[in-house]
Amino acid sequence: MYVGISHESVDVAGGLYMPGPKQLLAVRNLLAESHAEFTKLASSRGFGTLLGELQGEQLARVPKGFPADHPAADLLRRKQWYWYVRLDPELATTPKLLAEIRKRVAAVLPAVACVNAPLLALEKKDSDRARFAR
Repeated sequence: MYVGISHESVDVAGGLYMPGPKQLLAVRNLLAESHAEFTKLASSRGFGTLLGELQGEQLARVPKGFPADHPAADLLRRKQWYWYVRLDPELATTPKLLAEIRKRVAAVLPAVACVNAPLLALEKKDSDRARFAR
């Protein structure tokens, strides 16, 4: 999650921005299996209005290990999965600020949790491996 407030805008973002190779593969594997769930979360009522379109760098082709005609090819080509919206800077000086940020965070949180789930599993596995290596 990201919130930035300046004289130019109020920015709200959520997602996965710069995963490493191991994390990238874990998220792609999840999306290959659960793309319908992720798409449903990211297209829920009001989501696009509050957060805009899914953003992030993409590859020209589906990465190795995934079929080019996979139903989630558009998601698998991504290297980042995030939503980012810029709001009017005038909002920063009004009592509406917190409510507007909360609405967007609440909307994006399920999708963020989805792409973070395999990362948490990786972290746990790495932590367990380190503990047993001692």
